Amino acid sequence: MKDLMRYALKIGEKLGASQVEAFGSYSISRDIEAEKNEIKIATSKTFRAVGIRVIYEGGIGFSYTATLDKESIEKAVKEAIKVAKLRGKDPYYISFPDKEAIQKAQGIFYKETSETPLETMVQDILDMIKITLDYDKRITSVGAGYSIGVATKYITNSLGIELEEKYASSSIGVYAVAEENNQMTSGYEFQAERNVKKLDIQKVALEAAKMTIKLLNPQKIETRKMHVLLKPLAVASLLGPTLINSLRADNVQEKRSFLIGKLNSKISTDELNIVDNALLPDGLSSRSFDDEGVPSKKIYIIKNGVLKSYLHNSYTAQREKIENTAHASRRALSEPSISPSNFIIEHKNEKEIDDLISEIDKGVIANSLIGAHTANPVTGEFSVALGEVFYIESGEIKYPVKQAMIGSNALEMLGKIDMLGKDKRQIGSVFTGTLSFAEITVSG
Repeated sequence: MKDLMRYALKIGEKLGASQVEAFGSYSISRDIEAEKNEIKIATSKTFRAVGIRVIYEGGIGFSYTATLDKESIEKAVKEAIKVAKLRGKDPYYISFPDKEAIQKAQGIFYKETSETPLETMVQDILDMIKITLDYDKRITSVGAGYSIGVATKYITNSLGIELEEKYASSSIGVYAVAEENNQMTSGYEFQAERNVKKLDIQKVALEAAKMTIKLLNPQKIETRKMHVLLKPLAVASLLGPTLINSLRADNVQEKRSFLIGKLNSKISTDELNIVDNALLPDGLSSRSFDDEGVPSKKIYIIKNGVLKSYLHNSYTAQREKIENTAHASRRALSEPSISPSNFIIEHKNEKEIDDLISEIDKGVIANSLIGAHTANPVTGEFSVALGEVFYIESGEIKYPVKQAMIGSNALEMLGKIDMLGKDKRQIGSVFTGTLSFAEITVSG
């Protein structure tokens, strides 16, 4: 693949492109899924492709090919030049990134993960189903999944960048259904790790089973203001479409963000810090360099409640003539977008989860939420249904809640964070514990 990518540079420059960049991807994934207590699907997929970008007479063009031979590469380069001509000169973009020294990210590839036998995955799925069913006779149906992924990305450009990096990932999940008194409930748990050896099938299965049983016989609650505790999965579901989306510099520049003009302004409580650290060891989104070859780094997004940085790729950074934060993200089939790496939430008031609950007079704690994708990106307003939710009174969890919703504004929510649980885990890019929000209206 690397020889073909070098060939792309050679052809592009020969055809008059001032700069050429090739981004290659090679990945293998294996997935097993079970439904209703039985394994249903087992798949193995291989993906190879090269994306080509050119700067031609000041315009940027892109094309890609999943056929890896010289003829297809040359065709893709010509197509990218054609696109650049059609787009015309771009006043904001000057150059692809220059070659810089790279600090190696640790714990992103594990041989054990890449060599996990299919037989092991099958047995683990069967074991998770059995553990879940054995927990309580009211659990009648179990679904489960197991995924292994191994990938290598390659980047080369006319300015001397020639990089490659291998990744590995693994994940398991269990979904359980329980029945009692003609009522059905469901619970879910999962775990994702770079190192497959860290996956704990017993813990995941038992947590899913426990959640399912705890949710039986829910009760309605009255609409009122109260503390809202969002567990890590719910936090990640909320922050992605709201805060993270509005931190993307392309959205800020195109007026699609509620954080326009907020840089170096206070947007949350003094106790809150958010760090984006692409070099976090074993981080699910760690990388030595972003998808344009810019060295990864650790930056403050929010420090002591003040917004310190947006997330940039080379295009948005050059548009504002500021330092690139190295957040270019893409597949070989697309041009670079912007995504966070390991988005780490910190708070000066950190407590064990039981201690956090013990301080709540009246409130709810939710494991998940639904509907954050409908948030208004310009205003930050959202309305979501809380999932797997329990009512808290006088410092104790009392009972599961039949239905509950919250509607608010992302900036308002940031200003109401008063505690962070020590039950930290990474969900996608977001690394957090349970977040506590004071005085939120919950609709029962």
